[in-house]
Amino acid sequence: MALELDGIWAPLVTPFAEDESLDLEALAFNVQLYGQTPLRGYVALGTTGEFVHLSDEERGQVIETVVRAARADDRPVIAGVGGHATRVAIEQARRAADAGAAALLVWPPFYYKARMQAEALIDYFTAVADASPVPVILYHIPQNTGVNLSPAVVGELAAHPNIAGIKDSSGQPAQTIAFLREGGPRFRVFVGSTTALLAGLAAGAAGGILAAANLAPYECCEVYDHARAGRWAEAAEIYRRVAAVDEMVAGMGLGALKAVLDMLGYRGGHPRRPLVRPDEPRLDPLRLLLREQRLLGC
Repeated sequence: MALELDGIWAPLVTPFAEDESLDLEALAFNVQLYGQTPLRGYVALGTTGEFVHLSDEERGQVIETVVRAARADDRPVIAGVGGHATRVAIEQARRAADAGAAALLVWPPFYYKARMQAEALIDYFTAVADASPVPVILYHIPQNTGVNLSPAVVGELAAHPNIAGIKDSSGQPAQTIAFLREGGPRFRVFVGSTTALLAGLAAGAAGGILAAANLAPYECCEVYDHARAGRWAEAAEIYRRVAAVDEMVAGMGLGALKAVLDMLGYRGGHPRRPLVRPDEPRLDPLRLLLREQRLLGC
């Protein structure tokens, strides 16, 4: 049976203790809490999961922990994988699938980004998809990688039977729409930026893989449900509340997202340096905004 991907997914944070050691107990705790929400599933080792800060061994531990915890409510896990060499990406893909990932979110090689032209990117993603035992989702986040996946490249990759979709984190609705046009009806396009969520859903996106879903899982799912039902006024009202918080959190960085999760009863923990967690005085305006937008109880 094909994996049903449509809906809202949370790209989980990876909690660290104050000494920056991996806190797998906190990670499992968060998944258990999210199991009470309407989230479609979880992404381990996305950008919010600080995959670039983890060793190969730690990445395996994170995937295994999330998969094990997600079994309690029978929700699928997408694992972030990739490599600057194609053979490394293939090895990571196989390991993640062996650990129980239902699909893979594959980031492009970006260190030699000047050489990552259409032919190289098509070869890379095709090779990973050929070798992967589970479906592949392309990861488009040019603001971090410096690598832009053009609609033409995505359209060619969308024809591969094991490439199921793309997460577009560009924040550019026009690019999301181009991916929808070029990908065809089988290809699932996920909005990866809260900024573009409503526009993406209106254009036909399959859902969202959103950092904001960590802190507002119910609200993000309500936006999706209202949009799917054509209740755009209701979707917009909830979206504005989430977007206001997301904008402030994004401006303060991943350490702020982890601090917000602590405020909400999850276990965000600390980021790894050079990322830092804001001190308490800097978090006060964020705490106030959470209350104003009815995301944090008084």
